[in-house]
Amino acid sequence: TTSGVPVTLAGQGSDVAADILQYVWDLDNDGTFETAGQEVQFMQTVTGVYTITLQVSDGDGGSAIDTTQVQVFNQF
Repeated sequence: TTSGVPVTLAGQGSDVAADILQYVWDLDNDGTFETAGQEVQFMQTVTGVYTITLQVSDGDGGSAIDTTQVQVFNQF
């Protein structure tokens, strides 16, 4: 993505028991899931590679975690 331009991140999960799923994101890679929602906006003004983590939890105590990386470039 380009520096200063937001990108939408979207997560998806499924549950055999069809519980309502909770989606929380760690957008700053500090180990704390601080941003809730199935879709979130991510934006950085400093170039680099950023690790993003999503945790999806169900109502029965089950959860799964996945990570991705977003590379931020200077605007040309």
